Amino acid sequence: YVHRSNCHPGPNTVQNILQQSFWIISVRGVIRRRLHRCIPCFRASPRSPQPFMGNLPRARLDHVKAFNKTGVDFAGPFNVKAALIRKLRVTKAYLCVFVCMSTTAVHLELASDLSTPTFMA
Repeated sequence: YVHRSNCHPGPNTVQNILQQSFWIISVRGVIRRRLHRCIPCFRASPRSPQPFMGNLPRARLDHVKAFNKTGVDFAGPFNVKAALIRKLRVTKAYLCVFVCMSTTAVHLELASDLSTPTFMA
């Protein structure tokens, strides 16, 4: 009755309204059970649908040694200071990111350019 007559408030508000007049032992659990059955409150706050997780690649499911199957990507360019004897020379460098498909471990390498010979070295 208190819940409907006060425009369907939450459990804390219903508890405060009741405790102004009555002292009920373990009232919080009783209120939560009653509010859980309230159909107008259920309709007013529907749950949003959660998307299903996609299927994992086969390499993520197999238990193999680390970096047996890898993913590769480049990041950059970054300006790197190469220290010579007297001068600082700024060169362009790239970061090669290796990701293990089974453990998602990450290994980083520095590459001077994006060419195939530099990647293979």
